Amino acid sequence: MANTFGITLQILLSELNISLETPLADFGSLSFIGFTLYTPTTVLSSDKIILGRLTDLLPIVKTNPGCFFLCIRDRYYDEHENEALNNHVMILKTNAKLADIVNKVSTIFDKHRSWQTAMALSVTSEKGLQDLLDLSEHIIDNHVDILDSTFKLLAYTKHLASDDPTTQALLEHGYHNEETIEKFRKYRRLEQFATETGLIISDDYLMTQYETVKKIFHVNGHPSIYVIMQCNRYKPDAYRLDIFEMFLQYVEYYAKTDRFHRFSFAASKQYILDLLDDNIRTQDEAITRSANAGLPFQQQYILHQIGFDDVFNIPWDNLTEHIQDALPFAYVVQYNRKIVILHNQSDQANHLDTVRSALDHILLKYPCLVGTSNLFNNLWEIKAAYDQANCAIEHGAHVRQIKGDTYTPVSYYNFEESFLTLLVAKSYHSTPNIFQNSFMFNAIRTLLDYDRKHGSNLLTLLQTYLTCNRKATDTSELLHMHRNTVLYHVDRIEKLLDISLDDSTACLKLQLGIEAYTSNMIEIRF
Repeated sequence: MANTFGITLQILLSELNISLETPLADFGSLSFIGFTLYTPTTVLSSDKIILGRLTDLLPIVKTNPGCFFLCIRDRYYDEHENEALNNHVMILKTNAKLADIVNKVSTIFDKHRSWQTAMALSVTSEKGLQDLLDLSEHIIDNHVDILDSTFKLLAYTKHLASDDPTTQALLEHGYHNEETIEKFRKYRRLEQFATETGLIISDDYLMTQYETVKKIFHVNGHPSIYVIMQCNRYKPDAYRLDIFEMFLQYVEYYAKTDRFHRFSFAASKQYILDLLDDNIRTQDEAITRSANAGLPFQQQYILHQIGFDDVFNIPWDNLTEHIQDALPFAYVVQYNRKIVILHNQSDQANHLDTVRSALDHILLKYPCLVGTSNLFNNLWEIKAAYDQANCAIEHGAHVRQIKGDTYTPVSYYNFEESFLTLLVAKSYHSTPNIFQNSFMFNAIRTLLDYDRKHGSNLLTLLQTYLTCNRKATDTSELLHMHRNTVLYHVDRIEKLLDISLDDSTACLKLQLGIEAYTSNMIEIRF
């Protein structure tokens, strides 16, 4: 929030509405807290613009290089003028009297001083964003909407209507609907919102029928408040942008407070984030803080982690809110560009079904992987549960690559099912050659080579046979083969590999090799 009053040179000259004899190329961010009418006894200051007649100002220009001068011409141009003039002297192209110019400049400064004082008082009294906008709409003179991180409408210029369909839908519903959010994703606005920190000027007319100027305030690395000026009355020229930025200085106060950034600051969710970030040093501290956070420390919990295919084009807070609303028994937080769901398992089957059903519906348009941890008994174990869910996602990412036609937008994997494959894969990737001459890999190579040469499918048969606990009847039913045919192929496999499938150790190694290969997490080289 601005601490001192000031208006930019661009604002002053634009509202004065008098051309300069020589237009300035760049006004920059130069601003003034007021003006001074020059007299021989005047003490000049660089934070105030000096008004006067050109004849009076020319002799002092060179001795005051840090000052800016605004003057009227009261003398004819001559060749000596260029020697004295520099880009700190602006000559108004007008026949107006100096007194008239002084009155206009004084009115401009009074207007903006009153506006900024009113905004400062509003913020100090915490009257809210709507009050701030009510004080400002006659100055901004374009339609403005302010939204929270879930695209819920917080404030808007009530007396400056807009005929833009997207804006009318926002005002009607009080939030951006799914159709608008889908457009955000399509045109990659969400990625822009997440990364841009300055003004965003959009003139592609993809979202609205007018040019827009947006400012996204960020807290803890992701959007907190969206402020959108729709240029339905005036184009976003340098003057209008300066006015908008002046208003934004006061909006920033609210953007940095907790109240509009709901998902990171509730006591329980902040406690979960602190556990994940290792900001709680001891188990005793974790137990003490869990009571204050309203979370039972000792209970059966399970953790789900959602990893999105396109992390830069996700309406994070909007999705988090929807998931939280659909799962009132859970705690939903954002962490490391993932959404984390924590809930107790007093009714395990029902809760897991509810979670999956809700996520299937909410995440249909957001391709992702959902990893699930094992059950854990207290919150001190949450970091390990998070790592388990992350491992399940890692496994799922490889498995999904080979699913082909069975691909679904939301895919679920749990750590326990992924454990054996991950164990082999992580060992393999840490030392790639460690398994190359092992029975586990050699057996897979042998069967793949045999299948390729003979057009058979021994590897698939073996996988099914081991999954069926070496029961030929069950295997024949799954593969629609005669039982004797299954037994014939099992005998062929035993001879090729020189093993007995009654050997439980050999079977375990074969299962590990098959899982590692079919999950696409390991390349078995020939």
